[in-house]
Amino acid sequence: LFFAAPMMSRDVYSYLMQGAMLRDGFDPYTEGAAVNPGPMLLEVSHDWRNTTTPYGPLHLWIGDMITTLVGDNVTLGVLAYKVLSIAGFIAIAYGVSGIAKHFGADQAVALWIGVANPVMIIHMIGGMHNESLMVGLVSCGLLLVLRKKFGLGVALIAVAVSLKATAAIALPFVVWIGMFFLAEHL
Repeated sequence: LFFAAPMMSRDVYSYLMQGAMLRDGFDPYTEGAAVNPGPMLLEVSHDWRNTTTPYGPLHLWIGDMITTLVGDNVTLGVLAYKVLSIAGFIAIAYGVSGIAKHFGADQAVALWIGVANPVMIIHMIGGMHNESLMVGLVSCGLLLVLRKKFGLGVALIAVAVSLKATAAIALPFVVWIGMFFLAEHL
């Protein structure tokens, strides 16, 4: 899917546009994409052209960096996001495999069910959603917490939250795991 166009979603074009807005001096938290006309705006879904971004500052910084590197070249921008999606997907595979191993579960089954299923592959790599990187960071963060590296684990999850706030849903599990480890030592 590396060379495939975005599948079942046009979100990646919004990501590029939000990065271009930041690059060009606009505030995606207060203005919609329509304030910055250009080739990237043509690809943004009409539903999102006047909507402010729901994503965190890291998401915008990544978009700013990508659009600074590729300019207004939509194809190169999409390929850059594809690389990030694949990196996130690899992190998901690593985290899920490690979590399964920690609990004595079959790692291959965990990978097949949690990572290498068609929904994950099409959504994360084909659709190039920023959830790929977010879920990869959360998965690796949870794995670090299970390995009793709480500070690093929480830091990775915090980075994931700066991409998309929904990553914060992992934090109660970190507290629960911490309480379990604490109770184990009492």
